[in-house]
Amino acid sequence: MRNYTLSAKIVLVQLVCILSATQTLYSQNAVMYGMTQNGGADSVGAIIAYNLTTGTESVVYSFGRDSDGQIPSGSLVYCPLNGLLYGLTAGGGKYGNGAVISFNPANNTEAVAWNLGHASNGPASPYGDLVYDANNHLFYAMTFGGGDNAIGCVFSFNPAIDSIKQLWNFGYNGGANLPYGNLVLNPNNGLYYGMTSQGGNNNDGAIITLNPLTDTVHRVYNFNDGQSGETPNGSLVWSSTTNLFYGMTSAGGADSLGTLFSFNPADSVETTLHNFGFGTDAAGPLANLIYNENTGLFYGLSINGGEGNGQGTIFSFNPANDSVTVLHSFGNVTNDGEFPNGSLIYDAADNLYYGLTQGGGTNHTGTIFSFNPSNNAETTLWSLGSGTDGAGPQGSLLLLNNGFPAAINNLKHSYNINLYPNPGNGNFLLQSQNATGATYNVYNINGELISAGTIQSDLQNINLIHAADGMYIMKIDGKEGTVPVRFAVIK
Repeated sequence: MRNYTLSAKIVLVQLVCILSATQTLYSQNAVMYGMTQNGGADSVGAIIAYNLTTGTESVVYSFGRDSDGQIPSGSLVYCPLNGLLYGLTAGGGKYGNGAVISFNPANNTEAVAWNLGHASNGPASPYGDLVYDANNHLFYAMTFGGGDNAIGCVFSFNPAIDSIKQLWNFGYNGGANLPYGNLVLNPNNGLYYGMTSQGGNNNDGAIITLNPLTDTVHRVYNFNDGQSGETPNGSLVWSSTTNLFYGMTSAGGADSLGTLFSFNPADSVETTLHNFGFGTDAAGPLANLIYNENTGLFYGLSINGGEGNGQGTIFSFNPANDSVTVLHSFGNVTNDGEFPNGSLIYDAADNLYYGLTQGGGTNHTGTIFSFNPSNNAETTLWSLGSGTDGAGPQGSLLLLNNGFPAAINNLKHSYNINLYPNPGNGNFLLQSQNATGATYNVYNINGELISAGTIQSDLQNINLIHAADGMYIMKIDGKEGTVPVRFAVIK
């Protein structure tokens, strides 16, 4: 049996306490986090949490004090480097033009990571989401305001040092401008694709690309009202099955109520697949589609259309025959949500979708709802807006389980990762399945990279004997996604 020195024993006790506290904090309860534009203690927005096990919602942070961010429009995004959630606010901050904020779900603390609009032509007033790049560990985003022409720009944010870099200004020579959505990676060519609501040759919006290696932006498609729709407010979605992007416009098309289209990045050809708005069809979608590999269908939300008073829908899209089917019409039963403005998220653990509505519910200020694709049943889980509760959400939810996004937990099971002994003295064995060829990066608690390599076999030695005593995170990146593993070094 190994004899530890007194100091090592003290370190071991401390680490055991940390690990125990972490396990208690990140219980098996899955929690969904979201942001609301209104409500909260200061009525300028809140971060809300909904516990799927207990069925209860709570405000975990209220925006607006001093020079805090205000009026968040998008969604929270997980950062695998530090376990924090990041988001954008359209207002507030030191200069009143919005902020990049971080939120720690471990202790419900928020911080302004960067004040937008500090220069006359700097990024300002973002309405979409940050997007994390696992290769360079940066976030990318687009803004609705700011830039040299005051109609938006593209910027990167470095979470390691809380700094931004302005990459591109929209609007030159009739170029794309005023983006509402976020950028999406094409894994085939390494470029990010995004949409703007205006600009382009016809001023109906455009599709642009961002090259993260050169920080250059190019316009690759111009929307054209009746032919392909106009004013896209959401984001594109990549399909690895067809190697196409799919997206929606909020207006234009045959009935002037939006379109659903595909876009081929290989030749920049856009194809209108469905015109929204006829009869009780969905109308005016403002967000993104989400693909379900089990059913082969895309699911989406529209802010208008459907049966009754046209207060929005849940619909499916079948790429096999380009058909759209309305599955639920909002607002036709008591206390149902109305006017969904964000996107659905999917939880593989219960085979349910979850989302937010901007209106409806008991207080007419929005709801949290679930949707069951097996029977098309929609259920209001929580009515927002009571007292200092959050109200009027416009983004989407983020599901965490044990402190990590649910998708990462599912991938962790598919890789079947085990690192032992844990704690260890620096010589570790990494046991895995289906992870050969994946890369691993080891970071200390300060986010500094201390080791990197490639998984060569199902049982591999990881030499960290040079690492100091402490807590570490190994981030494994492979074809199925990213898996973080916490461990401790004790010598």
